[in-house]
Amino acid sequence: MKQFTLLQVLIFAVLSIVIFPTFAMKRVAIPQYTLDKKLFKVVDIFYDLHLNENEKSKVLDCAIKKIKILFNSGANSVGKGDFYGTSLGAALFSSKVVPADVRNLVLDNTTHEQLNSKHGSKALFGCLWSSDNNIQDKKSIINIYHKRGFSFKNIGLLHRLLETYGFMRNGAHKEIVSLLIDYGIDVDAIYNLYKYSTEDTPLHVIARAGFSCEISKPFVNTLLDKGADPKKKNANGFMPVLLIMNKTYYDKKFLELFRSVSCSTTLEFSDSEMCQLYFSKQDSESSGDEGYSPNDLLDPYSIYRS
Repeated sequence: MKQFTLLQVLIFAVLSIVIFPTFAMKRVAIPQYTLDKKLFKVVDIFYDLHLNENEKSKVLDCAIKKIKILFNSGANSVGKGDFYGTSLGAALFSSKVVPADVRNLVLDNTTHEQLNSKHGSKALFGCLWSSDNNIQDKKSIINIYHKRGFSFKNIGLLHRLLETYGFMRNGAHKEIVSLLIDYGIDVDAIYNLYKYSTEDTPLHVIARAGFSCEISKPFVNTLLDKGADPKKKNANGFMPVLLIMNKTYYDKKFLELFRSVSCSTTLEFSDSEMCQLYFSKQDSESSGDEGYSPNDLLDPYSIYRS
């Protein structure tokens, strides 16, 4: 049998302690996408379970432990969990389903940069849009984002909410709109929701969406109270009221809502003349129907070519 000298034994011991564990760690290192996916599955499991309170408590304890281990291993809360979303998005989407302890743990382990990323913004939108969160839950999340240095400017958040029926149908959401403006969203900010350039303001978005007057009025009044300009034109030269006039069918009360704040003597003569000509024509032709059908005036600027 071959005899090893003391020096050889010492060298082998050093290699075993220093080098071999390094290779072993590299071999068992978990890829980032795997960590992110595992984290998403732990948060998302609450959407699939129908448990009693005792069972929920056991699952919650286990989930908290796993989430802490995954974050300590380098999991990213805004990394893609699956095709649909991220762990942060799943945690914020429903306060009815996801326990507050899980939501807060995910938020606490989300960095400033991650909150301001595209997926951080999407998670906030999902939270505000979802009917599974009450107004106080939504205000709480907005306040957390604000305290963590989230930039509410230039992300089109308000524009996207105002075009969504799921958000607009709840008049209490006007408080959310007011809070977002208080935290930095420009009440007359322009944003392109579509591939082509429209440069619509929030008031343009409401006018273009065409929801009923009952749905839209609380939000229009909130924007006006915050200083929105109802006479500001978009990239195509349209004021919000003209976007309504350009529709074939619309709610008469909805039109009157915008007409009352858009057509005045302070307008440029050409715009005022156009409004007065259009409304006088419709008033003389109105037969008491719920809506107008101005097929002969689909182009509000046809007056200039007559």
